[in-house]
Amino acid sequence: MISLKQTSLRMTTALLAVIMLAAPAFAASIADGNAAYARHDYQGAIAQWQPMAENGNPKAQNNLGALYQHGYGVKKNYAEAMKWYRLAARRGNTDAYNNLGMMFDTGLGVAKNYGEAVAWYRMAADKGLADAQFNLGAMYYTGAGVRRDYAIAAQWFQKAAQQGDSRAQYNMGMMSYKGVGLEKNNIQAYKWLSRASAAGDKKARLQRERLASQMTAEQIVAANRLVRK
Repeated sequence: MISLKQTSLRMTTALLAVIMLAAPAFAASIADGNAAYARHDYQGAIAQWQPMAENGNPKAQNNLGALYQHGYGVKKNYAEAMKWYRLAARRGNTDAYNNLGMMFDTGLGVAKNYGEAVAWYRMAADKGLADAQFNLGAMYYTGAGVRRDYAIAAQWFQKAAQQGDSRAQYNMGMMSYKGVGLEKNNIQAYKWLSRASAAGDKKARLQRERLASQMTAEQIVAANRLVRK
């Protein structure tokens, strides 16, 4: 069993990432919004981001969209979330690309459309966003909006895994172990499961322990060398 998309968790993660990566020209306002968000003062966050969003700042627009999507400090409103995500996307915001993909993927505020979701995920994935790379890999794994292709799924999971995404690392471990989309390789499987386990993934730790019982001591030593690279 591999890990697939988890909407609410990833949206919150994406929101926090946007806050941290704000453009220097708006650093004070974004930082103040970040601080307000962290202490659950969502009205305070809105007070910082709303004026910036209305003035066309795409990072603030994306953040505001996430607040409306989750109902943080405002009444949950998927249509309003879509509006702000679209505005941010028009200005090239990568996180907004991914968030629009998730909205189409799950049918929030818009008719569910896997093909449209794939298009948005791909735009963000091509820009190097790990969340989107993971999402796109999941679409290829399940065959949602694209022809199912485990090899392509593995390529996208690997890109996300190399950026430290523990869900993608877990998937790479399980696909390497089972030989799905990748050549069956217990050493590679152990490596990826170890990295996911180090990031706190309990499933990965359990699977690694099971895998270790099927490996020789020499194989485990070789795998641990890869983990440390």
